[in-house]
Amino acid sequence: MFDYIRSQLDSTTLNDKEKEAIKNAVIVSLKEIIKIDREKASNLIIERFNNEHERLMNELSVYPELLYYYLSAIMEHSFKEGRSSLSAEQEEKLIDLMAQFEPSKVLLFLQHKGMKYRLDVVSNSFAAH
Repeated sequence: MFDYIRSQLDSTTLNDKEKEAIKNAVIVSLKEIIKIDREKASNLIIERFNNEHERLMNELSVYPELLYYYLSAIMEHSFKEGRSSLSAEQEEKLIDLMAQFEPSKVLLFLQHKGMKYRLDVVSNSFAAH
């Protein structure tokens, strides 16, 4: 499925309107696509939907666990490439969701990122969950 989406977006036989329709279909189906394979879904989004990141986060905001998987996969991809694809605000959202869904990973994440986070944000995340 992921290769098919890529091939359609790369297609020389489809016009821009048709490619935009494919992108919209992916965004509308994002919940199901992430459930199939969160890493492949996130890689596809990083590669082909860079300018749609905020829209994708809004779509997933009603599904906190899926938003967590999405942000986690993006962060893992970023670690591999040695750069950050998330804003500070998005990383704080990731920490908040991590505290909720996988609290044992928070300290390791903070250590890996060099502990460059506001203590009040991290503390509030744990207090809330």
